[in-house]
Amino acid sequence: MIKEICLSFLISAMLISIALICTAQPLETPAGYISSTSNGGQPAINSEGSELPSSIGVGSGAASHGNLDVFFIHVHNAGGGPAGKANVVIDQKGRSQINGIAADNGIYRVWLAGGIMTSITASLGNQKGSWSGIIDRSKGNKIIVKMSKGPTPGPIFEDDFSRDKGWTSSPPSNIVRDTFESNVHWHVDRIHDQRMYHYIDPVTGDFRIGVDAMISDATNNCDVKVGLLNEIKNAQGSSGLLLQIGYYGGGTPYQHWYACVVGKYSDGTAFTSTTGKVEPSGDTWGGYVTISPEKWYTYELVKRNSNWKLMVYDVQGRSVGSISGRLKDDFSSFRYIYIGNWDTNDWPTADGKLDNIKITSLDSREPVQNDEYPSSETDYAPQNGYSTSIPSTSISGDS
Repeated sequence: MIKEICLSFLISAMLISIALICTAQPLETPAGYISSTSNGGQPAINSEGSELPSSIGVGSGAASHGNLDVFFIHVHNAGGGPAGKANVVIDQKGRSQINGIAADNGIYRVWLAGGIMTSITASLGNQKGSWSGIIDRSKGNKIIVKMSKGPTPGPIFEDDFSRDKGWTSSPPSNIVRDTFESNVHWHVDRIHDQRMYHYIDPVTGDFRIGVDAMISDATNNCDVKVGLLNEIKNAQGSSGLLLQIGYYGGGTPYQHWYACVVGKYSDGTAFTSTTGKVEPSGDTWGGYVTISPEKWYTYELVKRNSNWKLMVYDVQGRSVGSISGRLKDDFSSFRYIYIGNWDTNDWPTADGKLDNIKITSLDSREPVQNDEYPSSETDYAPQNGYSTSIPSTSISGDS
C-alpha cells in the first residue's frame, strides 16, 4: 500500500513538472541578439559578448516595435561565394545596433523587428557591401548582402617636396616647389587661373587629406584651395572636395583669416561650409575655422561615408578648431591632387607656402583616431558655385 501511494505521488509530481514546462512563458529576446546557424550547438552570443540560452522564444516585450522574427543574412564575397568570418553591423531604428561575426558559411541568424527601416553592412578586409529596406517577414526570411572590393587602406600619395615628384604648374612660376626650402611657394591672383597638380590613382572611397600650410598676406578677398578633383582641364567645373584658406572682409570693418571646406558633387551642385556674409553694416559669416596670417598650421580634411570634417592644428599639435558637415550627394572618382585658385573675375592676390601633403585611403570600419569622424552633423545649404563664399571686392564696397 505504501509503495502504491509513493508511486502515485511520484507520477503526480512528474505530471505537474511537465505541465509547468509546457506552460512556461518564452524568454524575451535581448536587444542585440545574434547567433550563427553553423555554430555546432555552441552558445549564442549577444552584442555584449555574453552567452545566451541556446533556445530563445519571442516574448511580447522583445522589441518596442512589435515581436521579433528570425532572419538569415547571407553574406557573399566579391567573387559571389559565401564570406566566412566577415563582420556584420545591423542598425534598426529604435533598437540598439547589432554587431556580429560571420560563421564559416557566411550565414548569420538574427532576430529582427518587422516593419522597421533596417540597414545591414558587411565587411571583410577591403570588401564591403550593404543592404537596406523595411523588414517584412511575409517576403521570406533570407537577406542577401553582396560585397565588392574597395581600395586597400593606406597612403595614396605623399610629398614632402624634398625632391621633384613631377608636379605640373600652370603658369610655371605662380605655384612652384622651392628647391632651397623643400616646400611650395604659392601666389594666386584672381585675375587669372593658376594651379599646381599631380595625377593619382582614382580615389572612390573614404580618405584623409593632410597638409601643412600658411597664408602670409592678401591684398583683399582671396584664397587658395588644396584638395582632390575628378578632372583638371576644367577645375572649376570638376567634382571635388577641397580645403580653402584665405582672407575675407575687404571694404568692411570685419576681417576674417579663415579655413573652410568647398566642394562639388558629380551632378555639378557646388557647396561650401560657410554661411552668412560680411557687409559694411554687419557680419553674419560662419562655418569656418579662424587662423592667423604668417603662421603655419596642419590641416586635415577627412571624408567618411556621407560626412566630412576639417581639423586645424598649430605647430605644437594643439587643436585650433574644427568644422564638420554632411554630404548630400556623391562625387565622381578623384584623379588629381590640386593646389590653386580658378577665380578670374577680380584683382586681389594672396601669397603663402605649403608642405607635407599626404592623401590616405581610409577603411570606414577602423576605429577613428583624433576625433576625425564628426560627432554631430551639420547640414549646409547648397550654393551655386565655389566662389559664393568669397564675393568680388566690388560687392564688399572696396574699389
